[in-house]
Amino acid sequence: MRWEPGLRALFHGLPVFDPDSVNLRDLDGGPLDTTRSFTLGETGDTGRDGAAARHFLRTAGYLHVPVVFDADEVAAMLTDADILAGEARPGDMASWWGRDAAGTEVLTRVLRAASRPDLRLLVDDARIRRVVDTADEVLVPKIPDDPEAVDLVTVLWKRPDMAEGLADLPWHRDCGMGGHALNCPSVVLTICLTTGTPEAGELRFLPGSHRGGFPFVDGTDVAAPDGVSLPIGVGDVTLH
Repeated sequence: MRWEPGLRALFHGLPVFDPDSVNLRDLDGGPLDTTRSFTLGETGDTGRDGAAARHFLRTAGYLHVPVVFDADEVAAMLTDADILAGEARPGDMASWWGRDAAGTEVLTRVLRAASRPDLRLLVDDARIRRVVDTADEVLVPKIPDDPEAVDLVTVLWKRPDMAEGLADLPWHRDCGMGGHALNCPSVVLTICLTTGTPEAGELRFLPGSHRGGFPFVDGTDVAAPDGVSLPIGVGDVTLH
């Protein structure tokens, strides 16, 4: 699907992104530190360093906010995730499945996590809203607020040893394959519930790629870009 960025440039005017030529700058005009993170107090419209966080999100296309949720809150979310995993069934149209290296069918994502009351409340959590308010655009959930809503809140299991199906995702854009004109501007907010190490399928970013088209690329491809890895830990929040 390497042809997709070219078509998007023709139809949507979105330039092709070249990770080797990107030149991102901070507010002072110096090179942007693409590994930077921001405290919760530095995000939002009234943060102590809100201008810097907004500029970073606008320029790099992502934001990392460490330790937003404490250990007890994360433990409660993991309990809800276990319940959702127990309810999920292959073919239920509300979950994703794949196969590991041994050929065993395993769950990789549940789309109806809003059915758990505490997870549904995350949409209006003041901390979440503060991080979201860092964006230039006014962002609101596009999915109806319903307990059985699909994709309002999801739980994703990163499984790097997968042989089939999507779990440890390749380089991609969530609005790819024609979705840009329908979905953008849109963002995804993630709460990390377990370790974010490379062994666990770490989250990596291509700084500045939100402003251009980039094809799906297997991360193991010799031509794949390295991107930026952030030290994302339990209870951290990312926005991209």
